Amino acid sequence: MTWDKTQGVDGVVIRYRVRQSGTWTAWEAVGESDAAPDAGSQESGRTGARGATDPIVAIDSTGIQIWAEAERGTVTGLKTVLIDPGNDPDTTNSIGVHFYVDGRWAGATTASSPRADVGAVYGHGDNHGYSITLPATTGTHHVCAYAIDTNGGTNPEIACRTVTP
Repeated sequence: MTWDKTQGVDGVVIRYRVRQSGTWTAWEAVGESDAAPDAGSQESGRTGARGATDPIVAIDSTGIQIWAEAERGTVTGLKTVLIDPGNDPDTTNSIGVHFYVDGRWAGATTASSPRADVGAVYGHGDNHGYSITLPATTGTHHVCAYAIDTNGGTNPEIACRTVTP
């Protein structure tokens, strides 16, 4: 999760829960990641900076609900980043991954990031990880990712999730 890093907003906490096997898990809280630019550096002072949590892992979930709160100020510009491995059994090369939000085209990326865990499971090399940031608006949305078949066949669904930013 990321959000606008604005002056006057402090103590951001993200709470989330996931739906697994038809049941919602208990709410869990994560704070802002300590991975950030050095204080006083040029990068830390640039406009448009974003706060972020460390990654949230939700394996085999069919939905995620998220809310943000701050000790002081209002959290704005909340975004969810979905990460899931993609591969095509016809090739060991990286493949395209397409995303749809509420049935509408939302973006594309290439599954080419190193993921040794994915390579160990599928045996098609390690470069099949990907991530993409899709803008989130208020309300619940249905997000789907599809692996693009290199031979022009059917593009199988990698995952569809219901998310509430």
